[in-house]
Amino acid sequence: MRHPIIKRLSIALLAGLMIFSLASAQTLSSASSSPVYPEGTHDPNVPVLMNGNGSLGNSFSMTACGLDVISKRVTLTQRYQSPGPLQPVALNVTELPCIGNLEIVQAFVYAIVEGDPGTVDITVANSTTSATFPATNIGQVAGGKCWGYSYTTHWRADVTSIIDWNGGYQLSGLPTNPGTADTDGAALVIIYRDLSATWEGTLVIDDGCMVAIGGSISHTMNGVSACQDAFYAKAFSGTGDMQDNIGWMHTDTLNGTPDSIPQLFFNWDTLSTQSGPPTWGPMLTVVTSQSTAAFGYDCGNDCYSWIAAGLYWRTACNNCQPSANILNLGITDTAICQGQSVQINLVAQTGYTYAWSPTTGLSNPNIANPIATPNTTTTY
Repeated sequence: MRHPIIKRLSIALLAGLMIFSLASAQTLSSASSSPVYPEGTHDPNVPVLMNGNGSLGNSFSMTACGLDVISKRVTLTQRYQSPGPLQPVALNVTELPCIGNLEIVQAFVYAIVEGDPGTVDITVANSTTSATFPATNIGQVAGGKCWGYSYTTHWRADVTSIIDWNGGYQLSGLPTNPGTADTDGAALVIIYRDLSATWEGTLVIDDGCMVAIGGSISHTMNGVSACQDAFYAKAFSGTGDMQDNIGWMHTDTLNGTPDSIPQLFFNWDTLSTQSGPPTWGPMLTVVTSQSTAAFGYDCGNDCYSWIAAGLYWRTACNNCQPSANILNLGITDTAICQGQSVQINLVAQTGYTYAWSPTTGLSNPNIANPIATPNTTTTY
């Protein structure tokens, strides 16, 4: 904003742009073949009960200018021979845009728990504060996945209010009590808008609880509708209990594209248009002709559970335009005599960069509060 002035120093700052438009291992005695079980069913020869939760369903779908999603994962199990870190654990976020161009849409923590803890409360801390969020049980399967627990339970907590910007987030409160309830791992999914973007993003997330007692499982995501072939796309999918002592790699299918991924006990597999040269793995695409997306896993003889699948793509159909995000700086005009100096009384805000114009007479045009020594009346 600009403040006209006569014989006084006035100060203005335009910051950002705005556009309105996420121990011992279990063993299997089955043969090494990989039968395919349709979604929501299982091999009738395997003694595991499906209690009606053996599926994934849509939980999030949105198209908006500048919409994007990032995710962070951590293995937490204490029952496996290669246990994860003790809580609280750090999840470091670096990908969010300048805070002046950032709008947090929604954020979730997903967690896979072997056992039935009854309730799960997840505590998340940012750089200045913390909050505890009750998680929702989004699906469970009786009998669990080969460890002898009563259930495999999947949880999702809405943690939107604690996400402010980039930085380290501390995660705690998830059960890690082998024999009672032990968390395989957790993922933080942040859905946001980049207010400086000139494209629109679309994100679809399906979640729930599917358990595979070896072999393959699959899921068809509905609601895929691209207004044009996407110029960028990415997909993610989360599973628990894929063990590196049973197999080093598993095969996942993300939006119809198969890939081989190392087993991390808690996996949050990702694939994108920019995955790299063919030697790094396949690349993902979303085209106008598709209305569904195929997801799936094959993990050989291992038992595992599947909590979520997501598909994101970018197009440029809606003429998204940046608009100014003007800060009310609360600075008053200042009068000085010729040859005198005055410091611009602005408190620096985290996440902003500063560029004063004109630069003439300023001690440093790229800090919040430079010293101004103008020779004539000047509006900065």
